[in-house]
Amino acid sequence: RHIIWLPDDYPLEDVLDAVRGWKRSPHHRGENPTGTVYNDLGLLLRDSSHIERFRDLARAPAPKTPGQIDYDAMSRG
Repeated sequence: RHIIWLPDDYPLEDVLDAVRGWKRSPHHRGENPTGTVYNDLGLLLRDSSHIERFRDLARAPAPKTPGQIDYDAMSRG
C-alpha cells in the first residue's frame, strides 16, 4: 500500500508520531473483545482528531508498570 496523502497542517514529525502512537493503545494493539488490531494508515491519519490522539499517545511518558495507564482513556481527555 502506498501513501498518497499526508496532512499539510502537521509537521512531518507529528505525522510520524501519529503513525507510531497506535502501539501505545491497548485497544488498537488488539486488546479488545474481538482481538482486532486497528493500525491502518487510513484510520491513524483520518483527520486532525485522530492524528493528534495518536501523536499524543506516542509522546506520552511510558508507564512505570506495563498496563498501569489506560492510554485510550487519556487520549479521550
